[in-house]
Amino acid sequence: MENRIWTVADLLRWTSGYLKDKGCDSPRLDAELLLAHALGCTRLELYTGPDRPLTRAELDKYRGLVRERAARRCVAHIIGEREFFRLRLHTPAGVFVPRPETELIVEQVLAATQPGERFVLLDLCTGSGNLVVSILSERPSAVGTAVDISPVAVRTASENARNAGVADRLSVVQAEAREYLAGATETFRFVTFNPPYVPSGEWDALEPEIRLHEPREAVDGGADGLDLVRVVVPMLERVLVAGGFFLMEYAGAGQTPEVRRLLAGAGFVDIVVFQDLAGDDRFVSARRPEAGE
Repeated sequence: MENRIWTVADLLRWTSGYLKDKGCDSPRLDAELLLAHALGCTRLELYTGPDRPLTRAELDKYRGLVRERAARRCVAHIIGEREFFRLRLHTPAGVFVPRPETELIVEQVLAATQPGERFVLLDLCTGSGNLVVSILSERPSAVGTAVDISPVAVRTASENARNAGVADRLSVVQAEAREYLAGATETFRFVTFNPPYVPSGEWDALEPEIRLHEPREAVDGGADGLDLVRVVVPMLERVLVAGGFFLMEYAGAGQTPEVRRLLAGAGFVDIVVFQDLAGDDRFVSARRPEAGE
């Protein structure tokens, strides 16, 4: 990149090819996000000024961002934010970056409620707060509690709640899920849960963005990926109201039989598995029965 004038269009073209060679899945999008961040503009503005030359300072900043991405650091960690549902969330290093497929859980809760309806939601392993903050932003009468063991996650979820204007309706608690459930005195209509669910033996085969840069405790779920699920599911009866719903993301069809068995064994009914856009089993919804069912 030395000794020449680089325009926006030049950089997008060059960086797309460079990142593709480095194995990045979406090189053009990555180049746009990084350049927009470096220039302090939107992606749309890149295309309204494609011939704009970069200053040396701008080029140096962009070069550093591209270098990080070439090392397979996630774009969301590099620029510190990620779009999720209809929000732009803060996503610092140390917090698991929310994936688009997790939006399916948000959509399911919204489909089961009305815009003005009041309900109470518990979000375990909240991470960035993407689930609970998105739901509360769409349901202005709902209130929630978010739980995570990580102090970075707790700070991030709190910040995202403030930015989304829902902080007055969300309590963020630093605790391990079992610890919180054991001492909980409040009950909830919905419990959402995006636990670490990747089997330990699959860790080395994960893409570098996760394996090298995500917090392992947010990803590695033990031998079959369901260690924390086995702890949490039997404890849900004490916090979930009769008729309330539990929604959980998990790894895929290989875990489906055990997930169904755990939920049925804990007395849940109406156990429904949902697929993501790729057709893979991705999350499960289950209902705590009403009295007499």
